[in-house]
Amino acid sequence: TDSYELLQIADTLSTIVYSPNEYIIRERELGDVFYTIAEGKAIATKTMSQNAPTEEKQYHSSEDFGK
Repeated sequence: TDSYELLQIADTLSTIVYSPNEYIIRERELGDVFYTIAEGKAIATKTMSQNAPTEEKQYHSSEDFGK
C-alpha cells in the first residue's frame, strides 16, 4: 500500500464518541461498519435467555471489530 492509498483510506474515516454504557451494536443487528478503538475500551456481552449479560470480550485501543 502506498502513501496515496493510505490517504484515501484515511479520508473515509470518521470519529464517533460513545458514552459509557452506550451500545455500539447489538446482537443480531446487521452491521456494515468496521470500528477501531482509538481511546478507551469496548466490552462485548452476550445475553442468554432471561439472564443478565455476560462479558465475552474486551476491546482496547488499536483493536477493531465489526464488518
